[in-house]
Amino acid sequence: MVKDLGRDTDLNASSMIEGLIQEIQTDVTLADVRTSINKLGATNLVHYYLGTAAVIDWTIKPKYPFRLESIDVHTSAILDTSEVLTITKDARNGTSFDAVLLSEDLFIGSRTSYHAVFGEGYEFVAGDELDIAQLNGSADTIGIDVTIKPL
Repeated sequence: MVKDLGRDTDLNASSMIEGLIQEIQTDVTLADVRTSINKLGATNLVHYYLGTAAVIDWTIKPKYPFRLESIDVHTSAILDTSEVLTITKDARNGTSFDAVLLSEDLFIGSRTSYHAVFGEGYEFVAGDELDIAQLNGSADTIGIDVTIKPL
């Protein structure tokens, strides 16, 4: 139990990890993150969440080496044709080293939910970023959960 504004509140591991994610985005060292996450008994995974009804042009900027583990996408309706979801490695060494990691048109197959697993072989150095893009001509609600593992 933790005192929160004068009332007793149970803080679960999920809410504590979300707080750690905010710290990660503000220059906390990798050692601090690992120590804090391990104290929680968590699996050492970090989730980045985005929910919007706008066009997605999102960059995830870990400040440490990491592995891309997975991405989950859910849409409120079938997206328009040719509105392709892409994940691109934005390499710290410049555009000559960028690479498209995923290119998926969810309209094909009329999908409103998508899960992709990456894992081993998708390791990146500190300074590499992930650019995630998705057109959204019909202003459908799109939720994305990207999971990475600090290395």
